[in-house]
Amino acid sequence: MAKLGIDIGNYAVKTSTGIVFESKVTTVGEYGTNAPKLTLDGKTFFLGEGEEEINAKKFEKENYIPLLLGAICQSTEEDSVDLALGLPIKQYSQFKQTVIDKLQDKEFNITFGTTKRNVYINSVKVFPEGVTGYLYFGKDIQDKIGSRDVVIVDIGGKTTDIALIKENRATKPHSMDIGTINIYDVISKSIEKDERFQGEVTVDRDKVQDYINKGFYFKGEKQDISSNIGTSKKLFKQIYNELKLNYPISTEAVVVMGGGAKLLGNAFKQNIPGIIVMEDIGTHVFANANGYRKMMK
Repeated sequence: MAKLGIDIGNYAVKTSTGIVFESKVTTVGEYGTNAPKLTLDGKTFFLGEGEEEINAKKFEKENYIPLLLGAICQSTEEDSVDLALGLPIKQYSQFKQTVIDKLQDKEFNITFGTTKRNVYINSVKVFPEGVTGYLYFGKDIQDKIGSRDVVIVDIGGKTTDIALIKENRATKPHSMDIGTINIYDVISKSIEKDERFQGEVTVDRDKVQDYINKGFYFKGEKQDISSNIGTSKKLFKQIYNELKLNYPISTEAVVVMGGGAKLLGNAFKQNIPGIIVMEDIGTHVFANANGYRKMMK
Protein backbone atom coordinates (compact mmCIF):
# COMPACT_ATOMS: atom_id res chain seq x y z
CA MET A 1 0.00 0.00 0.00
CA ALA A 2 1.36 3.40 -0.99
CA LYS A 3 1.76 6.19 1.55
CA LEU A 4 1.62 9.66 0.03
CA GLY A 5 1.80 13.23 1.23
CA ILE A 6 -0.12 15.52 -1.12
CA ASP A 7 -0.26 19.32 -0.96
CA ILE A 8 -3.17 20.63 -3.05
CA GLY A 9 -2.66 24.38 -3.30
CA ASN A 10 -4.68 26.99 -5.15
CA TYR A 11 -1.71 27.45 -7.52
CA ALA A 12 -0.02 24.04 -7.69
CA VAL A 13 -0.32 20.43 -6.56
CA LYS A 14 2.79 18.85 -5.01
CA THR A 15 3.38 15.29 -3.81
CA SER A 16 5.96 13.61 -1.60
CA THR A 17 7.23 11.68 -4.63
CA GLY A 18 8.31 14.89 -6.38
CA ILE A 19 5.30 15.36 -8.65
CA VAL A 20 4.20 18.96 -9.24
CA PHE A 21 1.62 20.41 -11.63
CA GLU A 22 -0.61 23.46 -11.77
CA SER A 23 -3.92 23.28 -9.90
CA LYS A 24 -5.96 23.52 -13.08
CA VAL A 25 -8.50 21.24 -14.65
CA THR A 26 -10.39 21.52 -17.93
CA THR A 27 -12.76 19.21 -19.78
CA VAL A 28 -11.64 20.66 -23.12
CA GLY A 29 -8.09 19.67 -24.04
CA GLU A 30 -5.95 22.20 -25.85
CA TYR A 31 -4.76 21.40 -29.37
CA GLY A 32 -1.72 19.14 -29.25
CA THR A 33 -1.97 18.80 -25.47
CA ASN A 34 0.11 16.25 -23.61
CA ALA A 35 -1.54 17.02 -20.29
CA PRO A 36 -2.32 14.04 -18.04
CA LYS A 37 -5.87 12.87 -18.77
CA LEU A 38 -8.22 11.44 -16.16
CA THR A 39 -11.74 10.10 -16.71
CA LEU A 40 -14.12 9.94 -13.75
CA ASP A 41 -17.88 9.25 -13.83
CA GLY A 42 -17.90 9.49 -17.62
CA LYS A 43 -16.23 12.91 -17.68
CA THR A 44 -12.69 13.46 -18.96
CA PHE A 45 -10.41 15.99 -17.26
CA PHE A 46 -7.11 17.39 -18.52
CA LEU A 47 -4.87 18.19 -15.57
CA GLY A 48 -2.72 21.31 -15.38
CA GLU A 49 -4.69 23.19 -18.05
CA GLY A 50 -7.64 25.58 -17.96
CA GLU A 51 -8.38 28.15 -15.26
CA GLU A 52 -7.64 28.08 -11.56
CA GLU A 53 -10.61 27.48 -9.29
CA ILE A 54 -10.05 29.70 -6.27
CA ASN A 55 -11.70 28.76 -3.00
CA ALA A 56 -10.42 29.44 0.51
CA LYS A 57 -11.75 26.00 1.45
CA LYS A 58 -9.77 24.08 -1.14
CA PHE A 59 -11.43 20.77 -0.30
CA GLU A 60 -14.77 22.22 -1.50
CA LYS A 61 -13.53 23.02 -5.00
CA GLU A 62 -15.09 21.10 -7.89
CA ASN A 63 -11.64 20.26 -9.18
CA TYR A 64 -10.38 18.94 -5.82
CA ILE A 65 -11.14 15.27 -6.47
CA PRO A 66 -9.74 15.22 -10.05
CA LEU A 67 -6.58 16.98 -8.84
CA LEU A 68 -6.20 14.56 -5.92
CA LEU A 69 -6.74 11.47 -8.08
CA GLY A 70 -4.38 12.83 -10.72
CA ALA A 71 -1.73 13.37 -8.06
CA ILE A 72 -2.18 9.83 -6.77
CA CYS A 73 -1.99 8.27 -10.24
CA GLN A 74 1.17 10.19 -11.13
CA SER A 75 2.81 9.32 -7.81
CA THR A 76 2.20 5.58 -7.52
CA GLU A 77 1.06 2.58 -9.53
CA GLU A 78 -0.57 1.09 -6.45
CA ASP A 79 -4.33 1.52 -6.25
CA SER A 80 -4.68 1.32 -2.46
CA VAL A 81 -3.27 4.40 -0.72
CA ASP A 82 -2.90 6.01 2.66
CA LEU A 83 -2.98 9.80 2.31
CA ALA A 84 -1.62 12.68 4.34
CA LEU A 85 -3.11 16.05 3.38
CA GLY A 86 -3.08 19.60 4.71
CA LEU A 87 -5.35 22.46 5.67
CA PRO A 88 -4.53 26.12 6.36
CA ILE A 89 -3.71 26.66 10.02
CA LYS A 90 -6.89 28.61 10.70
CA GLN A 91 -9.10 25.90 9.13
CA TYR A 92 -7.30 22.92 10.62
CA SER A 93 -9.29 22.32 13.80
CA GLN A 94 -12.67 23.09 12.25
CA PHE A 95 -12.42 21.13 9.01
CA LYS A 96 -9.93 18.34 9.67
CA GLN A 97 -12.66 15.75 10.19
CA THR A 98 -14.63 17.07 7.20
CA VAL A 99 -11.72 16.25 4.90
CA ILE A 100 -11.26 12.82 6.45
CA ASP A 101 -14.96 11.99 6.07
CA LYS A 102 -14.92 13.20 2.45
CA LEU A 103 -12.14 10.85 1.38
CA GLN A 104 -11.41 8.03 3.81
CA ASP A 105 -12.60 4.55 2.81
CA LYS A 106 -13.70 5.82 -0.62
CA GLU A 107 -13.12 4.06 -3.93
CA PHE A 108 -12.91 5.77 -7.34
CA ASN A 109 -13.19 3.90 -10.63
CA ILE A 110 -11.19 5.95 -13.11
CA THR A 111 -9.15 5.82 -16.26
CA PHE A 112 -5.80 7.59 -16.12
CA GLY A 113 -4.41 8.03 -19.60
CA THR A 114 -5.44 4.71 -21.13
CA THR A 115 -5.14 2.68 -17.92
CA LYS A 116 -8.20 1.69 -15.91
CA ARG A 117 -7.68 1.98 -12.16
CA ASN A 118 -9.74 1.49 -9.01
CA VAL A 119 -8.18 3.90 -6.55
CA TYR A 120 -9.06 3.10 -2.95
CA ILE A 121 -8.24 5.64 -0.24
CA ASN A 122 -7.69 3.47 2.79
CA SER A 123 -6.93 6.18 5.34
CA VAL A 124 -6.54 9.95 5.54
CA LYS A 125 -4.53 12.04 7.98
CA VAL A 126 -4.67 15.83 7.95
CA PHE A 127 -1.97 18.22 9.14
CA PRO A 128 -1.67 22.04 9.34
CA GLU A 129 -0.03 23.65 6.31
CA GLY A 130 3.12 25.67 6.85
CA VAL A 131 3.76 24.32 10.33
CA THR A 132 4.25 20.79 8.97
CA GLY A 133 6.53 22.06 6.21
CA TYR A 134 8.59 24.00 8.72
CA LEU A 135 8.94 20.98 10.99
CA TYR A 136 10.14 18.93 8.00
CA PHE A 137 12.92 21.41 7.20
CA GLY A 138 13.45 22.66 10.75
CA LYS A 139 16.48 20.46 11.33
CA ASP A 140 18.25 22.12 8.40
CA ILE A 141 17.94 25.60 9.88
CA GLN A 142 18.05 24.80 13.60
CA ASP A 143 21.50 26.34 13.99
CA LYS A 144 20.08 29.67 12.81
CA ILE A 145 17.10 29.51 15.15
CA GLY A 146 18.65 28.26 18.36
CA SER A 147 16.23 28.24 21.28
CA ARG A 148 14.00 31.00 19.95
CA ASP A 149 10.31 30.64 19.11
CA VAL A 150 9.55 30.84 15.39
CA VAL A 151 7.14 33.06 13.46
CA ILE A 152 6.13 31.07 10.36
CA VAL A 153 4.98 32.99 7.27
CA ASP A 154 3.67 30.55 4.64
CA ILE A 155 2.84 32.33 1.36
CA GLY A 156 0.68 30.02 -0.71
CA GLY A 157 -1.28 30.44 -3.92
CA LYS A 158 -4.10 32.56 -2.55
CA THR A 159 -3.43 32.96 1.17
CA THR A 160 -0.62 33.75 3.57
CA ASP A 161 -0.77 31.80 6.81
CA ILE A 162 1.04 33.11 9.88
CA ALA A 163 1.62 31.38 13.20
CA LEU A 164 3.93 31.51 16.20
CA ILE A 165 5.58 28.15 16.86
CA LYS A 166 6.32 27.43 20.52
CA GLU A 167 7.82 24.02 21.31
CA ASN A 168 6.45 22.61 18.02
CA ARG A 169 2.95 23.93 18.77
CA ALA A 170 1.25 26.49 16.53
CA THR A 171 -0.24 29.48 18.36
CA LYS A 172 -1.81 32.75 17.16
CA PRO A 173 -2.87 31.39 13.74
CA HIS A 174 -3.84 34.04 11.21
CA SER A 175 -4.66 33.89 7.50
CA MET A 176 -4.50 36.74 4.97
CA ASP A 177 -6.00 36.76 1.46
CA ILE A 178 -2.64 37.36 -0.20
CA GLY A 179 -0.70 34.78 -2.20
CA THR A 180 1.35 34.18 -5.32
CA ILE A 181 -1.70 34.53 -7.55
CA ASN A 182 -2.28 38.04 -6.18
CA ILE A 183 1.40 38.90 -6.65
CA TYR A 184 1.37 37.75 -10.27
CA ASP A 185 -1.84 39.72 -10.92
CA VAL A 186 -0.34 42.94 -9.55
CA ILE A 187 2.78 42.54 -11.71
CA SER A 188 0.85 41.63 -14.86
CA LYS A 189 -1.46 44.65 -14.51
CA SER A 190 1.53 46.93 -13.97
CA ILE A 191 3.15 45.70 -17.19
CA GLU A 192 -0.10 46.05 -19.15
CA LYS A 193 -0.56 49.66 -17.97
CA ASP A 194 3.08 50.64 -18.52
CA GLU A 195 3.24 53.57 -20.97
CA ARG A 196 6.32 52.08 -22.63
CA PHE A 197 4.20 49.33 -24.13
CA GLN A 198 1.57 51.64 -25.60
CA GLY A 199 -1.40 49.57 -24.46
CA GLU A 200 -0.40 46.76 -26.82
CA VAL A 201 0.49 44.19 -24.17
CA THR A 202 -1.70 41.58 -22.51
CA VAL A 203 0.11 39.59 -19.83
CA ASP A 204 -1.06 36.13 -18.90
CA ARG A 205 -0.66 35.48 -15.17
CA ASP A 206 0.97 32.14 -15.97
CA LYS A 207 3.77 33.91 -17.85
CA VAL A 208 4.80 36.31 -15.11
CA GLN A 209 7.29 33.97 -13.45
CA ASP A 210 8.91 33.27 -16.84
CA TYR A 211 9.26 37.01 -17.41
CA ILE A 212 10.86 37.39 -13.98
CA ASN A 213 13.28 34.52 -14.60
CA LYS A 214 14.07 34.93 -18.31
CA GLY A 215 13.22 38.53 -19.15
CA PHE A 216 10.36 40.36 -20.86
CA TYR A 217 10.54 41.32 -24.54
CA PHE A 218 8.55 43.99 -26.40
CA LYS A 219 8.88 44.28 -30.16
CA GLY A 220 12.04 42.20 -30.13
CA GLU A 221 13.86 44.11 -27.40
CA LYS A 222 14.39 43.03 -23.80
CA GLN A 223 12.76 45.40 -21.34
CA ASP A 224 13.62 46.32 -17.76
CA ILE A 225 10.54 45.37 -15.73
CA SER A 226 12.13 45.67 -12.29
CA SER A 227 9.82 48.57 -11.44
CA ASN A 228 6.80 46.51 -12.48
CA ILE A 229 7.94 43.61 -10.33
CA GLY A 230 8.45 46.09 -7.50
CA THR A 231 4.76 46.97 -7.47
CA SER A 232 4.16 43.69 -5.62
CA LYS A 233 5.86 45.22 -2.58
CA LYS A 234 2.56 46.77 -1.59
CA LEU A 235 1.34 43.25 -0.84
CA PHE A 236 4.46 42.62 1.20
CA LYS A 237 3.67 45.73 3.26
CA GLN A 238 0.27 44.30 4.23
CA ILE A 239 1.91 41.10 5.47
CA TYR A 240 4.71 43.04 7.16
CA ASN A 241 2.28 45.31 9.00
CA GLU A 242 0.43 42.28 10.37
CA LEU A 243 3.73 40.81 11.57
CA LYS A 244 4.87 44.06 13.19
CA LEU A 245 1.58 44.58 15.00
CA ASN A 246 0.89 41.08 16.26
CA TYR A 247 4.04 38.93 16.27
CA PRO A 248 7.43 39.17 18.05
CA ILE A 249 9.51 39.52 14.87
CA SER A 250 12.18 41.60 16.62
CA THR A 251 13.04 39.02 19.26
CA GLU A 252 12.13 35.61 17.77
CA ALA A 253 13.14 33.81 14.59
CA VAL A 254 11.11 34.49 11.42
CA VAL A 255 10.86 31.91 8.64
CA VAL A 256 9.20 32.64 5.28
CA MET A 257 8.22 29.69 3.11
CA GLY A 258 5.77 28.69 0.39
CA GLY A 259 5.53 29.60 -3.29
CA GLY A 260 5.67 33.33 -2.58
CA ALA A 261 8.90 33.17 -0.57
CA LYS A 262 11.08 33.72 -3.63
CA LEU A 263 8.86 36.49 -5.00
CA LEU A 264 8.83 38.54 -1.79
CA GLY A 265 12.06 37.23 -0.29
CA ASN A 266 14.16 40.34 -0.93
CA ALA A 267 11.53 42.63 0.56
CA PHE A 268 11.43 40.50 3.71
CA LYS A 269 15.24 40.43 3.98
CA GLN A 270 15.45 44.21 3.66
CA ASN A 271 12.95 44.77 6.46
CA ILE A 272 13.51 41.93 8.95
CA PRO A 273 17.19 41.39 9.85
CA GLY A 274 18.19 37.75 10.19
CA ILE A 275 15.04 36.41 8.55
CA ILE A 276 15.23 32.92 7.03
CA VAL A 277 13.71 32.73 3.55
CA MET A 278 13.14 29.21 2.25
CA GLU A 279 13.22 30.18 -1.42
CA ASP A 280 14.75 27.16 -3.17
CA ILE A 281 11.76 26.34 -5.39
CA GLY A 282 13.14 22.94 -6.40
CA THR A 283 13.39 21.84 -2.77
CA HIS A 284 11.16 23.94 -0.57
CA VAL A 285 8.07 23.79 -2.80
CA PHE A 286 7.68 20.20 -1.58
CA ALA A 287 8.06 21.12 2.11
CA ASN A 288 4.40 20.58 3.05
CA ALA A 289 3.94 17.39 1.01
CA ASN A 290 7.14 15.89 2.41
CA GLY A 291 6.20 17.03 5.89
CA TYR A 292 2.79 15.35 5.66
CA ARG A 293 4.41 12.11 4.51
CA LYS A 294 6.96 12.20 7.31
CA MET A 295 4.28 12.81 9.96
CA MET A 296 2.44 9.64 8.83
CA LYS A 297 5.29 7.56 10.31
